[in-house]
Amino acid sequence: MAGFRERAQNVTGRPARLHWLVRIDPQIEQCYGSATYALDRYAARIEALRAAGDVIGLHPHLYRWESDRWLVDSSSPTWIEHCMGLAVETYKQHFGEAAEVLRMGDAWLDTTTANLAERLGIRYELSIEPGFRMRHDSDINSRGPLADYRWFARSPYQPDRDALAKPLPPGASRLLWAIPLSSARIVRPDLAGHLDALRRDGWRYRQRPRMLKMYQRGVAPNRFADLLDRALRETPMPYLALAFRTDQRSWDIVGENLQSLLSHPLAGRMDFCTVADFVARHCAAGRPVRR
Repeated sequence: MAGFRERAQNVTGRPARLHWLVRIDPQIEQCYGSATYALDRYAARIEALRAAGDVIGLHPHLYRWESDRWLVDSSSPTWIEHCMGLAVETYKQHFGEAAEVLRMGDAWLDTTTANLAERLGIRYELSIEPGFRMRHDSDINSRGPLADYRWFARSPYQPDRDALAKPLPPGASRLLWAIPLSSARIVRPDLAGHLDALRRDGWRYRQRPRMLKMYQRGVAPNRFADLLDRALRETPMPYLALAFRTDQRSWDIVGENLQSLLSHPLAGRMDFCTVADFVARHCAAGRPVRR
């Protein structure tokens, strides 16, 4: 990523600042003997990233060891509070300051957890993947509700305290901002694709977007570069929030997509800034959102 930072700065003429969200949760604690394993193992690298202006945030999972297997348990408020509390407190003890950026593992988030995150000091939540719905028949053992963001907002908003998918009503205020990951509508050129989408989502399927996945090339007319262009055109506030893992096996594809990003006609106008700077400059309470 050092090479990407340099290329991004050359293209934009501005400093490039990134976010690194660290696993701090009970699974890490049990497997490695300490919840701070990643912070300790990569301490020098993390400090170098912070010195470059990058932000270190949280990426806790809800894995629980049960019946000789790992289980994602989103059914227990007590367990969720434990996972969140462990992540936030461990971060604070390590860095001497509160974490402000959060992206939950498996893209999972609900209204109660968003409110809990705010009470724990989180200001920017990056879990929402518009258009995404995880199914119970996936390869993840789970108990409780799974992520379902099919009809969520696609632009930054402050979520209602009683309904995560809705923005705050006019006149209300809070500290938490939800920053949905970038998404774009899919072009389905074949009849079979249309019929399958119609079966799953009804006529609303035409409005259902797909997150821009950094580890997939895609096929025309839905290549990463195509989706990138549509994402910038479709949102009322053009912005990009992209995520990928540092242990990604398909780094060649990630590299190609990063190059597509820096080759976009608007790349020279891009600003790779922190989410706090983005919200301060471009977001305002009550701004309408587009679904």
